[in-house]
Amino acid sequence: MAVLVSDGIERRRRIKPYKATVFAPVEPRAQRIKRIATKTIVWTSVIGAILLVAAGIASILFYNHYAAIVERRVDAGFWQTRAGMYAAPYQIRKDQQATPDAIVEQLRRAGYVEGDNNGTVWNGSFEKTDTGLKITNSNAYSLEPEITNINFAGNRVKQIEQNGAKADTYQIEPEMLSGRSETKRTKNHVLKFEDIPENLRNAILAAEDQRFFNHHGIDPRGIARAFVANLSGREIKQGGSTITQQLVKNTFLTPERSFTRKFSEAFLSVALENKMSKQDIFAVYCNEIYLGQYGASGVNGVEQAARAYFNKDLKDVTLDEAATIAAMIKNPRAYSPQHNPENSRERRNWILARMNEIGLSNASDVEIARNIETKLAPPKANDRTIAPYFVDAATKELTSKFSADYLNSNFNTRVYTTIDTQLQTAAERALTKRLEGLDKYYSKKSCGSKEDSSSIQNPKSKIQNGCRLQATIVALDPHTGHVLAMVGGRDYRESQFNRATDAQRAPGSTFKPIVYAAAYEHGYSPISTAADQATEFATIGGKMYKPSNYHGAYSNTNITFKTALVKSSNVIAVKTAMDVGLGSVAKKAKEFGFDNVETYPSMALGTMETTPLQLAAAYAVFANGGTSVEPTFIDKVVSGSDQMLQLSTPNGKQVIKEQTAYMITDALMDVVHRGTAAKANGALGKNVVFAGKTGTSKDGWFAYTRPAATSLCRCGSIL
Repeated sequence: MAVLVSDGIERRRRIKPYKATVFAPVEPRAQRIKRIATKTIVWTSVIGAILLVAAGIASILFYNHYAAIVERRVDAGFWQTRAGMYAAPYQIRKDQQATPDAIVEQLRRAGYVEGDNNGTVWNGSFEKTDTGLKITNSNAYSLEPEITNINFAGNRVKQIEQNGAKADTYQIEPEMLSGRSETKRTKNHVLKFEDIPENLRNAILAAEDQRFFNHHGIDPRGIARAFVANLSGREIKQGGSTITQQLVKNTFLTPERSFTRKFSEAFLSVALENKMSKQDIFAVYCNEIYLGQYGASGVNGVEQAARAYFNKDLKDVTLDEAATIAAMIKNPRAYSPQHNPENSRERRNWILARMNEIGLSNASDVEIARNIETKLAPPKANDRTIAPYFVDAATKELTSKFSADYLNSNFNTRVYTTIDTQLQTAAERALTKRLEGLDKYYSKKSCGSKEDSSSIQNPKSKIQNGCRLQATIVALDPHTGHVLAMVGGRDYRESQFNRATDAQRAPGSTFKPIVYAAAYEHGYSPISTAADQATEFATIGGKMYKPSNYHGAYSNTNITFKTALVKSSNVIAVKTAMDVGLGSVAKKAKEFGFDNVETYPSMALGTMETTPLQLAAAYAVFANGGTSVEPTFIDKVVSGSDQMLQLSTPNGKQVIKEQTAYMITDALMDVVHRGTAAKANGALGKNVVFAGKTGTSKDGWFAYTRPAATSLCRCGSIL
């Protein structure tokens, strides 16, 4: 169509043709819902399949990862982790004074066996050579044994070679203090399934995992059954973890509770069941499990439990005894037949009833066993009990730092203590020898103090018309607080009371260095002077106090504080404390670690009470430049999976200035050289210099210190 525009030119406009709109037919609602549902199902199935395949691949990868861990640990013999409490390792240094026989004794104590055993016996083996010793270490994580040659020149270590390379030191594996029996420690003995009597097997299955031989490491049915059983009762009697899970938890994993830990536990349990037979898993479990403390030793494994609690071979335990052992697995302390006999009996009877219920024992045998009163064998001292007082103290420290639940369940934990076994042996021998001499002297004299009940009940603790003296020795590292040796009494079998940690006694003049340390901190010095003469002091309430020197001897002259400490002047010690202020001295004493300090003049003479361990720790301050350290018995704790659970670190505080510590130490060296402890001069060797102080109350005390160790001896009444 032509169109005229303003310029007169005709132009044409294209007109678009008309196009009709076509409407799609309306889809029925039911059909639309069906289509969407089909599409959703298809996509959900696809995504689900992808996720399922991914989960399957992830599970395979996770399983392979944990299976590799299990493979390594089983091939390495993970059940040979030697749970228990150990001494500090013994270190051999090049050029140190030592003989082959002395090293051999230490090797034997640590469980090494003489002969060529290729390192397959516990810690290892050793052989004597023309030039010294050849030591083969048992290293489960090494393909080849570690061989160390130690050559001697006379009584000196001339050379150390480890796998052909020269070394300056060699460390002998630590000696076990408590945990395994002597047989197990030296012969690599592992209980076999056929060694476990049927009644004990059944008791353990009834108590811990009745479907053990039917599941594959984890048991959903068992978890559900335990949940229902515990929900319906008022206390937890059944656990959900299988025996395999318990073994994995305590030998492969760390103690924290988390989802990832349970995840790992499940995979490891399945992997372990695919690697080891049911019988082997059950045997390792029975061989390693912790079953309480009986006498001076921990009990590990059912074989040791039979010997400790019933004095029987494992094959001879009766049904009631088997159930008693199985009862302790859940909580060795709570169900101990020695410490909690009622709880033990109740748990035993529940296990017996459970055995009958699931067909593991007949009703008549169960009824007879339920009516038997458990009779325990008396605790026996080990063939070679090592430092029982120290072990008790270390156990007490351990239980204060770890929960009872953890200690009860983690039976593969290794506790490495601070004890130096050579020093401990020397301390025990010295104490025994000295007391035997004193026994002869005092055999017809009275101790002069009230006897405790143990001495009255035990006639062996008396001598004719008198009584035997008691003694204590403590040695610790002044820089770390590590207790190196401890003898808490003359005979652990007669009395388990630890006089080193628990006996509160007056320390006498051994307290005087703390008085002078407080004075030096307040501006006095070793050359400060005071009159050494009879003096009366006014006390609170107007009463007069008149101390006297030993034998009433006075120089009646002004003497220096250093001389007063060397000669142990009582009058000047009290005068110094009064001048400084009894409150100030008491405050300083508390900083040194003394608990029971009261502000009265005789305090300066050590009339308050303290323990030998506290006094030894106080003297460590002088050797450590004025810094205190907390005494500790445990160096580190390692789980069955080789995870470090605790490592001791010195945590001290500055109590006195380093200069003050030096001035006190200098005076105490003079005490040994020309003072009240002059008889001890040369006791540690001709050229060995040390500082020390005597003290006399109802007991005799001697505290001395060197840079390497601070030691204390106390001898006195039956307490």
